[in-house]
Amino acid sequence: MTTQEAIDILYKSVPEAISENYESPALIGRVKEAIEKQIPMQIKEVHIDEYICPACGAENLCDQGIVQDKFCPNCGQALDWRDEK
Repeated sequence: MTTQEAIDILYKSVPEAISENYESPALIGRVKEAIEKQIPMQIKEVHIDEYICPACGAENLCDQGIVQDKFCPNCGQALDWRDEK
């Protein structure tokens, strides 16, 4: 199952009665946000010893110039290092 399929199932499976509840839309939004963070975002800025998170803009340091983070330590966004620019 892809991340987008999980999001689609989430929205289709929530009964209307529940989604009218005050807390449900906020909860669904938080779940959707958490699922979307699992979709890797392409890194666009890499410097000698740091990179910029494409989701939150945090400047994250690399250990000895080696970039190994699979997720941003600041916001939790999954990262894609293929063909970084």
